[in-house]
Amino acid sequence: MMPHPCEIVLTTPDWFQRRVAELPEFLPNPEDRMRLVLEFARANVEHDTGGPFAAGVFERASGRLVAMGVNRVVPTSCSSAHAEIMALSLAQKRLQTYDLGSGALPEHELVVNWRPCAMCFGAVLWSGIR
Repeated sequence: MMPHPCEIVLTTPDWFQRRVAELPEFLPNPEDRMRLVLEFARANVEHDTGGPFAAGVFERASGRLVAMGVNRVVPTSCSSAHAEIMALSLAQKRLQTYDLGSGALPEHELVVNWRPCAMCFGAVLWSGIR
């Protein structure tokens, strides 16, 4: 058994970081947003870096991509590292707020490739996305 940990670090895979850097800033078409999420879910399995789940946080009106996430449960040994929570957490970090529903921000949406579990559903509500 290892000593008591004092921090939690959730990482994204190398391919993910490279692919995110190549993405357009805006995906105005909802179908394009879903295609992107499906691409990330497929890539996560093909690269053997997590389960077949992905999610993206977008500004609802403009389609601006705020953050992507993929399932990282097994590689990070963290049962809460679901794609939705990864995407929400990365969006919160990027925007420097826990409240993605803040009146100071544009309205956001979470695009997923599967129905969120109870934990992720709760995380969506707590994130401020409506």
